[in-house]
Amino acid sequence: MSFENVNLTFPDQRDPALESLIESYGERIFAPAKHTVSRPGDMLDCIYYLKEGSTQHFIVNADGSEKLLYTLRPGWLFGETPFYLNLPTNLSSQAKEDSVLIKLPGKVCREILADNPQFVALLIRCYSYKLLTLRYEVENLCFNSCKVRLKRLFCASVDTKNLIDHNWYPLRVRYTQYEMETIVGSTRVNINKTMSALAEEGFIRTINRKVQVNATMYQQYLNEIGGMQEIMY
Repeated sequence: MSFENVNLTFPDQRDPALESLIESYGERIFAPAKHTVSRPGDMLDCIYYLKEGSTQHFIVNADGSEKLLYTLRPGWLFGETPFYLNLPTNLSSQAKEDSVLIKLPGKVCREILADNPQFVALLIRCYSYKLLTLRYEVENLCFNSCKVRLKRLFCASVDTKNLIDHNWYPLRVRYTQYEMETIVGSTRVNINKTMSALAEEGFIRTINRKVQVNATMYQQYLNEIGGMQEIMY
């Protein structure tokens, strides 16, 4: 997982042949934006394949607060862990935008696994990538301050091809306050304080409610961490 993926968005990894196979076994489901596919406590006798759109997956606290674990793009599976362990899911899975899912019932999943090594490879890749993400999140939350986490998020999202006023990069993604809270894993108050601190340092500025990153300080920060390489490992 690269520095660019510190915003916890998994890349599109569609394989047309494998996707066609999965579609032949499963049920096509349309999930409109903000639709909740599964909630903590749900028993899942199926695995979902994301064909179009994107889904977000959260840990939910008893008080209703959420921490975003990752955002999936087409080509990824979800629901595999509670399915194989026969345990209730502990995540909330929601369509971030209008999305198309392929629902693979339990019996069908077992048939595909028995006959198709490509599906097994996809399943292993999904497990591995999610495990790596969780490892990163534990390390990030344990050892990095809110300031460092927010700075990394902004640096991971800059559009280096679009320089504004000779020394400012816009972000490719316009994060809402809530998204920054759930990605960084902090409170609204801390996020606002940290944003103010970064602005005072000159690292960021906000124009028309859009964050921009100082190009010079961005490059200095990359040099400090070793460049555009894996920020995790």
